[in-house]
Amino acid sequence: MKTRNNIILTFLGIGIFAYVIYTVGINEVLDILSKVSIKDLFIVFLFFSLSQLIRIGKWQIMCGAVSLKVKKLELSKFYFYTRLMGIVTPFRSGEVVPSFFERENKNKFFSLTIADRFYESLTTLIVIMMALAFLFSDLFGRDAWLVIGLMILVLVVFYLIFTVENFYLFFKSVISFSRGKNKPMRLRKKFIVFLDDVYLSIKKVLGVRLSIILFLITIVATIIDVMMFKYIFLAVGINIGLIESAVAFSFLMLINFVSPTPSGIGIGDAGYIALGTRMGVGTQAQIGSFLVVARVYIVLLSLLYVLLFNVIGRLKK
Repeated sequence: MKTRNNIILTFLGIGIFAYVIYTVGINEVLDILSKVSIKDLFIVFLFFSLSQLIRIGKWQIMCGAVSLKVKKLELSKFYFYTRLMGIVTPFRSGEVVPSFFERENKNKFFSLTIADRFYESLTTLIVIMMALAFLFSDLFGRDAWLVIGLMILVLVVFYLIFTVENFYLFFKSVISFSRGKNKPMRLRKKFIVFLDDVYLSIKKVLGVRLSIILFLITIVATIIDVMMFKYIFLAVGINIGLIESAVAFSFLMLINFVSPTPSGIGIGDAGYIALGTRMGVGTQAQIGSFLVVARVYIVLLSLLYVLLFNVIGRLKK
């Protein structure tokens, strides 16, 4: 049922995306795509590879924090596999289904995926808030840095709330004391054991000292992603600054998290084109071309690395 729904949503998103490209001018989009800069696409490939390498390193650190011994090759395969699953599933839900590791490690990988989502979401929010504050600094005048400081403070408070143990204990107590014929005691006990395992892993990864390290690593990877987006824009003839690239990157990432269609395809693209045109980033055809390149190229690069790591794994056996 879920697979069928995912397929329906995927084709719906592709259909909406195709219609959006058609309305902005398919001939203009194809003309721009025929002149895409190969040099800029190669630079995008380099930035993409560096960003993913840094994130795999972050996963190694998280695995070490929960005493999970995984070979770098296997971890790399897992990372790109979940990345692809996130691309093709609504709300990037596929990222939390690490299905090809040993059964006893699934809870830990699930916990690390949740923790990683937290760092990625937090970093994306900070980047977009700071970028928007810079873009609209004229509205704030001298208070621009104060606004940025308040935004960061809100995010820090959000982090502290996220890590408060009482929230976990509350949900655990609700499950522990729930009653009903449809909730057997054995099932509740299993779920509580699962919660304990997940919580303990997350707690280790979200410790203050380790959080600073992981957050800084995520910031560096995100800055590289912003640079990657800048060169995707350049590839289709749009020359924008890093601040505008940061807004574009953050907006697309947020769409990925909240859209019911996989990666926000279709639904998010119409809003993306409208926002980009309003900001004066480029013409509708240019922004539509950027979306085509960004979506197709990143999927192809992810597939390339999945195939590469699988081939390397088979050669080593």
